[in-house]
Amino acid sequence: MENRPSLAFAGAMLLVAATFAFYAREIPRAGLAGAADPGPRALPLAMTAVIGAGGLIELVRAVVARRRPQRGTPANQDAGEEDDRQATGPDARVSYMNFGILVAATLGYLLALSWLGFLLSTFVFAAAVLSWLGARWWSAMLSSLAIVMVVRVLFGGLFHVQLPRGIWGLDF
Repeated sequence: MENRPSLAFAGAMLLVAATFAFYAREIPRAGLAGAADPGPRALPLAMTAVIGAGGLIELVRAVVARRRPQRGTPANQDAGEEDDRQATGPDARVSYMNFGILVAATLGYLLALSWLGFLLSTFVFAAAVLSWLGARWWSAMLSSLAIVMVVRVLFGGLFHVQLPRGIWGLDF
């Protein structure tokens, strides 16, 4: 499968960024630790900026790619015809299947979070998704372990956020 820019993906990213911005405006500005504290709005606004910038970059890439003829196609062929054919071909089915599997895995993760706890469910979810996306099994395991440990230290240790422990009360 090619890594082609997509207008739909760019639009989805911009929509997510707009949604973050809309809901972030309802978060109070007051910081708890003093004037240097960015307050609870900082993370949603940072996510808005990063996702919005990514959406704009993808939008520009998609517009530029549509104006250039695809490699291996005659210059006089309409690029829209090529896009229409590929949107209904086997690549589109694989893409929709990947999307469906990732959505199902995310829903399963959210359901398992309170039952298995943060550490175990996040490790399993990250390892499964990374493996599904093509990472080697050892790379998926190491990356998942790193993700869990960084989030645990950052949120559990530094920010004192209570992460779900699950029915076994796992808190490493």
